[in-house]
Amino acid sequence: MLPERESLAKLSEKTILEFGRDNRSTYLPTDNVMLNLKVKNVKRILVRVFEVKTFEYLQEHDHSVVGLDLNLDGLTPNWEHQISVSEPPLVLTDVKIELQELANRRGAFIVDVISNGENCAAYFTKVRQKKK
Repeated sequence: MLPERESLAKLSEKTILEFGRDNRSTYLPTDNVMLNLKVKNVKRILVRVFEVKTFEYLQEHDHSVVGLDLNLDGLTPNWEHQISVSEPPLVLTDVKIELQELANRRGAFIVDVISNGENCAAYFTKVRQKKK
């Protein structure tokens, strides 16, 4: 019986923090940005939003791709939010992150979420639609 209790304890202590697979990677500038995040065993989530200055980044680095490979350590986010979660530790739940500050903006963005020593990030762009 003891191994079951240990397994239950490990399961309840495990933190899950991951963006849903249904999140979009491209938005129109006029679109509202809403990201789905799956969480378990979290009470507070820190949401950090970075606007990527792609032109400047590509001039300084020999990378042809901008995305999640960017090192965010030491950078100050453009916007920050705190989200509280009230679900019990064993419940996997969906959290919606709405980024109203990105209304009518264009550019490339990274959203980094942190809770209980875990983090995950999402990259997306807000660009105008190409004419066919």
